[in-house]
Amino acid sequence: MMKTESLWTREFIAINAIAFLTYCNIAIFFQFHDYLATLNIPPNQIGFLIAIFSISALIIRPIISPMVTDENSKKWMFTGCCLLVGSLALYNFSTGFWSMAITRALHGATYVMVGTAAISKLVSIIPKDRSSQAFGLFSVITLLPFAVVPPLMDPLSDFLGGFDGAINVSAVMMLINL
Repeated sequence: MMKTESLWTREFIAINAIAFLTYCNIAIFFQFHDYLATLNIPPNQIGFLIAIFSISALIIRPIISPMVTDENSKKWMFTGCCLLVGSLALYNFSTGFWSMAITRALHGATYVMVGTAAISKLVSIIPKDRSSQAFGLFSVITLLPFAVVPPLMDPLSDFLGGFDGAINVSAVMMLINL
């Protein structure tokens, strides 16, 4: 009987923790429309500002994906996390259309850096005979924040003095990934 390798390595747990925190960071933005409505931004531009995050991610992912390898994925994750924290901090200063557009584009690009590097590393560390289980667990880890975080946002925002306070806490939480 052949012994299968354990899926539950330190690296597998770490990659899943990084993915979980990164997706929690995205899940807080379910209230972003309401937040943008409180700023000096015309209502007809809010949808575009929400979309810029995904547009940025769609543009950046095919560009950086060929550059991310197992060997350099940790550097990409580290750099991406640092830039992600910085992009989250920029929300504090982004109160108009153009400043928010730049912040959203940077946030989407840095999110893709972390996500692409995490998946690259994940692929390299899972035992071949456990790939279905690994990706099944990974998909749960990346979907869980969307089930857990949005219902917590109203009380969290109230406690932290507003949505921008929740963004700041999210930035601090992303430091854990480092």
